[in-house]
Amino acid sequence: MMDFALLASGSKGNSFVIVDGTTKVMIDCGTTKKYLFEHLKELQISLDDLDAVLITHNHSDHISQIKHFASLPIYSPIEIPKIDTFTIETLRFTPIALSHDALNTVGYIVENGTEKLVYVTDTGYINEKHIPCIKDADYIVLESNHDVQMLMATSRPQF
Repeated sequence: MMDFALLASGSKGNSFVIVDGTTKVMIDCGTTKKYLFEHLKELQISLDDLDAVLITHNHSDHISQIKHFASLPIYSPIEIPKIDTFTIETLRFTPIALSHDALNTVGYIVENGTEKLVYVTDTGYINEKHIPCIKDADYIVLESNHDVQMLMATSRPQF
């Protein structure tokens, strides 16, 4: 059975852990080192327990602690823009392109053969071509903390 924990979500940091039997994968590792490792400890997960780290995009609130995971396989759409479906132990990951002001931003569809989880953060919309892939998901983790006033006060591009 797939289990998961949202460790952090929002402009100050993002991190998510998926556990399927002995398979343990982290998606994003942005927040403080102290916060991240305290919450992993609460879940009884050590650095050595993790099989891989997946990155959604290169904003600091998603990658600020990546140096601590250098010993693990890291899957990043920044370094490999056209990642197809890939497998880590018991989990199959399918990246889907998202609309965000960072290069090659993705979300992930995660499947273990019996369950499907969709993980999407930092997007303005989901392309209609991805709807058939996500519509029958058992779990959908969708970050939605859009603050128009905060956005307009930044130097981010209008699109």
